[in-house]
Amino acid sequence: MTYWHEIDSPVGALMLVGTARTLARIHFQAGPHPLRPGKGWQPSAQAFVQVQAQLMEYFCGARRSFDLPTAPEGTSFQLRVWQALAAIPYGETVSYGELARRLGLSRGARGGTRKRRESAADRRALSSGHWR
Repeated sequence: MTYWHEIDSPVGALMLVGTARTLARIHFQAGPHPLRPGKGWQPSAQAFVQVQAQLMEYFCGARRSFDLPTAPEGTSFQLRVWQALAAIPYGETVSYGELARRLGLSRGARGGTRKRRESAADRRALSSGHWR
């Protein structure tokens, strides 16, 4: 069963999507393409109690890492990018070019930098304004 729940946060409304056991997606609702619940998805605040608690601790500055079971969904490339982002230590800055190099992409992204945040919600850099 897929559940969803929308929460307010310091970075705007976030839609949480997952199962009763894992987080699959965090979507920034204020972006150009707010996510709508999929067919058959059920609303459930209860399914995301731990997610919401850890996100709020993060936004309050009391948490730098997360201990949540995740099951991200995406292409093999997206999954590789998210794994590389997760390996960047909190507070370290990595350029998109460096990230591409780490992924073995010889003609990867150019310009800009990416400061690592532990929040899965903040891993939207390379995924059209949402995290899956």
